[in-house]
Amino acid sequence: IFFLVASKIDQAASVKLPPARRGVAVAQENAIIVIVKKGGGNAIVVLRPDGTAFSSDAETQEEEIAAYVEAGLSGSPPFERPMDTIIVKAEGNVKEGDVARVAQAIGRVTDTPMLNYAVVEQL
Repeated sequence: IFFLVASKIDQAASVKLPPARRGVAVAQENAIIVIVKKGGGNAIVVLRPDGTAFSSDAETQEEEIAAYVEAGLSGSPPFERPMDTIIVKAEGNVKEGDVARVAQAIGRVTDTPMLNYAVVEQL
């Protein structure tokens, strides 16, 4: 019990994920895509598929991600029609806590569509 109480969980620690053995392909044509990658130092960069970055300020970034996802679900610009899936693409060296923060921003808007994660070696 002492170790359970006294130990600290490091949410920012990176986790080595094994390669996926099973999975279902997700159509990117009907998906809202948010890309998370390593920037300089310990910083992360969150991007739209066209390469434009969301704000580097965490609070503003979460608001921008939520607005972007909401636009995708409703079919508002920059989307041409309503999307039904959300994909978070993250480089393998991005920490789980950073991906969770992006997922939490998405969760502020909705919890109904499928949220899919893609881990890639390098974007």
